[in-house]
Amino acid sequence: MKPFMRRVFSLCAAVFLSASAMPVAVSAEATTYSLTDIGDSIKIVGRSQMEDTGLAVYTTGAGIAFYSECSGDITLTLTARNRYTTRQYFTVTVDGVRERVCVENPSNAARQSTITLAENLDQGYHRIEVYRQTEEVNATCVFNSLTLNGTVSPVPEAPLLIEFVGDSITAGASMFRAEADQAADDPACQDGTQTYAYQTAQALGADFQACCTSGYGVVKGWNSDNANLLKMYPFTAYHVRHQDKEENYWPFARQADVVVINLGTNDNTVSSKKKLTKTQFQEGATALMELVREKNPDSQIVWATGMMGTFYEQELTAAVEELGGAEAGYYFCELPKGTGGGAGHPNLEQHTAAAKALTEFLQETVLPQGYRDTLASEDEMQSLIDATASLTNDRRLAAQAELTAYRQNGGTNAGTMTAAYTDLLAAQAEMAPASGGDLGAQEENGLPAYVWWIIGGGAVIVVGLILFAVVYTLKHKEPEGTSPKGEA
Repeated sequence: MKPFMRRVFSLCAAVFLSASAMPVAVSAEATTYSLTDIGDSIKIVGRSQMEDTGLAVYTTGAGIAFYSECSGDITLTLTARNRYTTRQYFTVTVDGVRERVCVENPSNAARQSTITLAENLDQGYHRIEVYRQTEEVNATCVFNSLTLNGTVSPVPEAPLLIEFVGDSITAGASMFRAEADQAADDPACQDGTQTYAYQTAQALGADFQACCTSGYGVVKGWNSDNANLLKMYPFTAYHVRHQDKEENYWPFARQADVVVINLGTNDNTVSSKKKLTKTQFQEGATALMELVREKNPDSQIVWATGMMGTFYEQELTAAVEELGGAEAGYYFCELPKGTGGGAGHPNLEQHTAAAKALTEFLQETVLPQGYRDTLASEDEMQSLIDATASLTNDRRLAAQAELTAYRQNGGTNAGTMTAAYTDLLAAQAEMAPASGGDLGAQEENGLPAYVWWIIGGGAVIVVGLILFAVVYTLKHKEPEGTSPKGEA
């Protein structure tokens, strides 16, 4: 075979093999991702901020959520620092299945630990969440890195953000007091991801954010005259850094749509030296609502109280009316009382009852009519996924991961499922054929349309080159019985 012909057939083979190899995936080794490097590839939840060593996750319910197209195990390395406890707890959710994880540190010094988020995952697209249960005043932590065999991409924002401002009730203190001699402030009894606040956000398909500390009040705290939310609210992590420096303040880059304030119980206690008058409390409540509105100009502000008893009801009602009431976006809501937990705090059942009451109030009084009807349903999501069977990009995979999580956890990720649904609708429109034909017809034998275009194009090139080679050979064929000039 002449050199030219060898080159022709080599080129044909290369084109064909390249086209055929396109859909083949090659498994990779587990990769460690620094949180400082992948900040844009994860959803940051709560008042968390990036630092030199990772993501500082300080506040109640704060954490991360992300998708991963992966297999095998996923681990998280974090640095824990304890203040008044030797343990802190986290909620880990994988595809909607919830687990409680404890990180122990016997000293108050910073200590790095690695926790397993998932084990032996099948190859596929998964939804992973890690949130703090323990409040900031007891312990802090920094998420340093993720290790997994696959990719990382962010869970989308839900269409609604609700921020909760409160005390030990909102922090979930003493929800699970298992034994009579167990301390009321034992972190094992606390879970900020099962409170009335967190449950309300989940029920409404909203993103969650909290600013709360046990013992704190509007003007004064349970055992301190200076423990109040008027001082605490502007800061990212008040108990870690509250010096008057720009980097210590929460930027309010995404403003809350609704802010629920649940305070007043600690202002009513007599344990501190300062005896608060009703007028002083009303002035403080008014100032706090004005501060919240300043930081979230378009928010609806709801003062919800009553879970450990209703105090200052008259003063709170007056403060709400003074600010303009419902017409100006200010509301008062009384929640059912429940003191079955440790130290007279609500237990889990009572938190659930309060969440039901608050959810109904927000739906009926605060949120736009029919808000829940705007969220994608399970059937709608499944139908759209079926209709976009030819889409193999991240948008379809994310939608499938959200639907799986929705089914596993009883529909508590309705907001992010709706965001994934909307994104998939956009992808469907982008990929629709110009002729307006059936999107599903773009796929044959399990391969996306673009792969068949590549293979088809490669085949055309191969055939063309072969025909060219044949024509060239015939054109330059030597007559029989002759030999090239110069040969013996």
